[in-house]
Amino acid sequence: MIFEQMNVNPYKVKGKRADSCAENASALTLEECVRYNTGMKEIIRKHIVFYGWVQGVGFRFRAKHAADRYGATGWVRNDAEGTVTLEIQGTEEQIEQVILTIEQSSYIRIENLDIREIPLLEKERSFGFRFDSGVF
Repeated sequence: MIFEQMNVNPYKVKGKRADSCAENASALTLEECVRYNTGMKEIIRKHIVFYGWVQGVGFRFRAKHAADRYGATGWVRNDAEGTVTLEIQGTEEQIEQVILTIEQSSYIRIENLDIREIPLLEKERSFGFRFDSGVF
């Protein structure tokens, strides 16, 4: 199952059987072994709340464009408190690029961020908008 999600042939990982790789490297899980041998980077998910001048300035559209550009998944929404919440999933580098792209907007002014790592959503395949806070 891990191999199917990662698009990796389970019988060839740098010329070795992947299952024997994990058996011989007791400190590594099978997934870590495959990532190590294929050069794949870890996928993480973050919940981020942005404070500042972040509503009415194209933040959500900028976030979607950046996430699509860098291959991240997740969602973004305006909150009733005047903040914007973003859940984003990808590599650390993808997430950093999305945030940097948002920050470079002429109109968006981020004063503070609350960031926490959260569990992955394995079946998520795209980035979109959420409207469940009552603010559009």
